[in-house]
Amino acid sequence: MNLLLKFGIVLLIAFVVLASFGLLFWARPAPVLGVDADSLAHSVDKNPPADSPCVEGPGDDWTCSFGGTRYRVEVKWTGCWNGERISGRVNNYTPQEISGCLDLQDYLRLEDALN
Repeated sequence: MNLLLKFGIVLLIAFVVLASFGLLFWARPAPVLGVDADSLAHSVDKNPPADSPCVEGPGDDWTCSFGGTRYRVEVKWTGCWNGERISGRVNNYTPQEISGCLDLQDYLRLEDALN
């Protein structure tokens, strides 16, 4: 096999591996970056108030408050979370249960920088 062809194959494999890790990091950055109050608040409510409405509790539990409704939110190691309402009214905007996953946009909050 030609040396140039071998080099091309190695380069292609390296590109595929790096692109895969890049896509995985974009989709689920929490295992690398950890979870912080501002990023979790942005993931739960895409327009959170200036001061973070989420407070870390014991273990992987957080308490997040939005519009008079409080949720107990459990965050898994992947950055995905499940929340259950602990106080406040239930309506279309504040359901009994919520869920989602942190993504890179929750850490960067680009829409805040552009406004």
